[in-house]
Amino acid sequence: MLNHLYDKNQAAIDFILDTFTKWKPDAVAAAASDDALKGLADDPAFQRIAAATTRPNMFVATGNMTRESHHSNFLAWLVSPRESHGFGANVLRTLFPIFAKSRPEDIVVLREHVADLFDDEESAEQTDGPRGSRPDMLIYDPVARAVAVVEVKFSAKEGDRQLERYFQWAKRHFAAYHDDDAEWTQQLVFLTRGNAKPETEDGGSPREFSVTNLFYDELSKKLVTFAQSQAAGAGAVQDYLDFLAIYGCPLESIYTADAMSLFSRHEPALQALHRRRHALRREALQALAPDLAELGWAIDDEALATNTQDVRLQYLHRADQDSCHWHTECDELKWTMRVFVEGPPVIIGDLRSVSPECRIKWVERLGREAGNPERKKRILTIKLALPAQQRPFPLTTHNLPQLVDHVRVRLRNQVAGHIGHIRPRP
Repeated sequence: MLNHLYDKNQAAIDFILDTFTKWKPDAVAAAASDDALKGLADDPAFQRIAAATTRPNMFVATGNMTRESHHSNFLAWLVSPRESHGFGANVLRTLFPIFAKSRPEDIVVLREHVADLFDDEESAEQTDGPRGSRPDMLIYDPVARAVAVVEVKFSAKEGDRQLERYFQWAKRHFAAYHDDDAEWTQQLVFLTRGNAKPETEDGGSPREFSVTNLFYDELSKKLVTFAQSQAAGAGAVQDYLDFLAIYGCPLESIYTADAMSLFSRHEPALQALHRRRHALRREALQALAPDLAELGWAIDDEALATNTQDVRLQYLHRADQDSCHWHTECDELKWTMRVFVEGPPVIIGDLRSVSPECRIKWVERLGREAGNPERKKRILTIKLALPAQQRPFPLTTHNLPQLVDHVRVRLRNQVAGHIGHIRPRP
């Protein structure tokens, strides 16, 4: 039952293990009864997470939601009362209380067209970056004299005085734009992760304006009701929430409470699945051992017992092989392999010690340019494209042979071509 449970629910199990545990892999055989495993499988909290990771998701399919513009475009669609989602102005009023009394027909939501407004501004910051100094979303009601300026951050941080520029722009722009002196009520919103709060100007001095920090966990909680509704856009909202939960901000997830509760009830079963996952990775890596040997490497089996993510590769000694060996000076390098975990599989070559001159020498021998001086030890990163790139990586009993074979082809062609520059021919 252990293998079946992991294979059927691999994405959900990896989400739980990767996000909420600090267990280290070991080679001990899993010890969990079928009753314990069945108890986990039947737990409603586990079933909710399993459903979220297995149902089709349009945001996962596009693979571009780490870009902030995609978040802001979706949210702009969601808060616009004129769009086809069926929520009217309800999402807008939930996220931005400043529009609580606005009529839907008076609301204007701008995203790409924000550039038209900011192009009028004479600002030194306009030339900074490809988009200049423009917020991600602008919402306003010219009748009620209310405006919200929204900046979306997913992985980046707030730029220098970024929010202050937006505030000053909104403060002077709308009175002039609508040719009146009426006071505009403003809401400046900074959408970010909970662990990336924007700093105030001068490292902590109070701002002259108020910023609403909307974190992704709060956003998710506010949108749950709409995902559970019968409106036309409910499925799109659920897809967005599941994407944030599983692939974007897992520690600020609508499933965090479910995941945490599972440990108090099913820790033995989860530990058994944890061992099963690492056993699968070891099996896959050991299947690749002959191919690595052809390249002059051996997997460090002792290290593999406790680390199946960053796998240490050792040089094969001349006595261990007839076809190839490494230069003695290659001892200046160390190699690791990362495969069947989140992100693209890679083989990485690093210097054992920092030496700019040595790094330049090796990079040039590889036929590359010694750019990026911040990488003081890195000489080579070889990314190995695989059939599926979603996170967590789908390694199961059933697809292991196919994925191993795919990596084998990459090793024999792509990797061999790179290291052939620095290893003598047989």
